Amino acid sequence: MDTSIQGAQKSVTLSHGAHGIYESPPTGGPIQSEFPEFGSCDASGPAEALPRPDAAPGLKAVLDKLGKPCSRPSEAEQREGMETMKKRARAKYLTRGLREELEELDSPIPYERARGCCRVVQQEDGELQCSYCRCRWCIVCNRIRMGTILNEYLPILRLWEDEESVFFVTLTVPNVEGDFLRSRIKEMKKRLRYCRRSIRETRGMDFRAVENWEVTFNGDTGTFHPHVHIAVRGKGQALALREEWLKRWDEANSAAQDVTKWDGSKGGMKELAKYATKMVAPGEDKDRPPAEALDVIFRALYRLNLINPTGFDKHEEQRRAARHLEDEDTDAEETARPELDEQKEDPFEDLERGVPAFVRPEEDAVWMWGGHDWWNEQTGERLTGFDPRNSGDSAESNA
Repeated sequence: MDTSIQGAQKSVTLSHGAHGIYESPPTGGPIQSEFPEFGSCDASGPAEALPRPDAAPGLKAVLDKLGKPCSRPSEAEQREGMETMKKRARAKYLTRGLREELEELDSPIPYERARGCCRVVQQEDGELQCSYCRCRWCIVCNRIRMGTILNEYLPILRLWEDEESVFFVTLTVPNVEGDFLRSRIKEMKKRLRYCRRSIRETRGMDFRAVENWEVTFNGDTGTFHPHVHIAVRGKGQALALREEWLKRWDEANSAAQDVTKWDGSKGGMKELAKYATKMVAPGEDKDRPPAEALDVIFRALYRLNLINPTGFDKHEEQRRAARHLEDEDTDAEETARPELDEQKEDPFEDLERGVPAFVRPEEDAVWMWGGHDWWNEQTGERLTGFDPRNSGDSAESNA
């Protein structure tokens, strides 16, 4: 399949057949798991159709229990819930435009799966619950992914900072054309694995890190830039990682391999929680790659694990960080796990906690998506009041 991508200066043609980028291309449909760290998904269906009670987990039970009294969140929790759901409504609205562009392409990726993400909001026991698509092309799920990574790894990085220091390392290689993007990423992962092994076994260092992979698109050349952001425990380990990487990539530019000390802030972790690629919709960033380029990226990343905590068990390290916060003595060696070199991370493992309800939170209700907000079909109320015309995201406001 030949796909034309309009660059900033010229038109670049990328040739990437459906079977040319990876060995077993997806066939589409709800049974496909988009990638290991996000798990499986069963959200699908027509773009405008509302789900039946048996089409969303737990929906029938909520319909049967309407009017049952339940717990009431505090006012602060309700304000937090309101803000969270308003941001989620905006993300879902923006995803629709991106998804529709991607669905028009002749691609084996099941982009239609994002239609069902958060289509139904169930209000029960003072909480709002949604079913998520967990797709990389869904802005809703990527926002949750980013927030989860920041919240879960911040205490770990602060523990490491107190013990040795934390450095952010960015490793890159020269840009490649779309045909070779997936193979290049796999080769980078393999060589990075050799780097970690050399640091541990040859240099005898305790190497702990968290990796996040990203791909960007150069519109001028029509090429793709795969790279990895890594939070590393210890300055010596960070410098050793850069050295080992350059040993294995003769064509890599040494000046492009960045090592920066973490400033200790949550904002300083942004490289660790970046999306797989830039994909915000109009009204927020005019530089988003065209749909054709995004399709190349999503196919290259299909079912590849992008978040990798290495050299430690996340839950063990979180418990050690909690003890350290309480001024207890902790031994770093007790949580060293060099055998855990590549792990499957699940940034959605805490989704069952829900969002505090804020519209008559003591009642049960069902809110259905209606284009830019969720609506209560019984009362006609809107859940968040989000209006794309007031946020600069609609076609009218951009005209």
